Amino acid sequence: MSEDNSYTPLVSVIIPNYNRKKELVRALHSVFHQTYKNMETIVVDDCSFFSNAEYLLEKGLLMDDICVFRNSENRGLAYTRNRGIAEAKGELIAFLDSDDYWELEKIEKQVALFREDPNLDMVYCDTYLIINGVRLERNTKFFSSNLWRHLIEGWKPPNPSTLMMRKGCFIKSGLFSEELRHHEDFDFWLRAADRLNIGYCTEILSNFSFDSKDRLSNDYKIKFERTYKFLKKWESEITAREGKQTFQKFKKNMLSTMAIESFNSSFKHRKFQNVLSVYFRYLITDLKFYRLLKNKILRNLRISKSE
Repeated sequence: MSEDNSYTPLVSVIIPNYNRKKELVRALHSVFHQTYKNMETIVVDDCSFFSNAEYLLEKGLLMDDICVFRNSENRGLAYTRNRGIAEAKGELIAFLDSDDYWELEKIEKQVALFREDPNLDMVYCDTYLIINGVRLERNTKFFSSNLWRHLIEGWKPPNPSTLMMRKGCFIKSGLFSEELRHHEDFDFWLRAADRLNIGYCTEILSNFSFDSKDRLSNDYKIKFERTYKFLKKWESEITAREGKQTFQKFKKNMLSTMAIESFNSSFKHRKFQNVLSVYFRYLITDLKFYRLLKNKILRNLRISKSE
């Protein structure tokens, strides 16, 4: 392991943004206040209804180490992250979704992992989940080996805002798949699993806005269409490597998880037609759903009795 504390590479922070204002400002402030200082920040405006560059200039946030690029049309997260990668000058790259934000030492502690082990390609950390305005621990399970197996068996890796990677690792694993408008991060993990040396920091260094309005209010039909596209892309490889039964289990687990999330978010936002549609199409025979519903009801009863 290297003991060279002078290793302070330039870190390129890539923030894709679409139509967010106050969240973007919060994300940027979490970058500005990092204890690690050798950074550049790249905001990629995915054709928002307002100019991100003009908005940040008005807010006094368009500094020398911030570059803003704008897509001529809305292209999605994969294309937008890839554009940021192409523009990045840093040896290391960190992604930050515009409605997420970091703890103060996030960059410093992840750079230290690369300093200690020069063979690492990518590292991740734990994250808080922001649900209904409450910050909860995600209780991430951490793995650095057999990642393909863990992913296929249901491990849900942390979101891109927890990642830091060498820019060169994209030569090994490829960029984000621009044909996908959903699950592009899971697709990246599946390709990275056998190609990259991956490490982790168990500390909670990021905050994931799980109940961000635009995350939860997506049209569930579009979400499922995009999920089927992702599954179709991976069907042949997973079947060839693991067998048809394993792929069917992987597919069912992903669709079930999507259905439960869509059911809950539709209920929260009082989109009751969506609630019924998701229930009768995906959840009516799903035993996992009834177990989760039962646990939620019991939890609410315990809370009511304690009040």
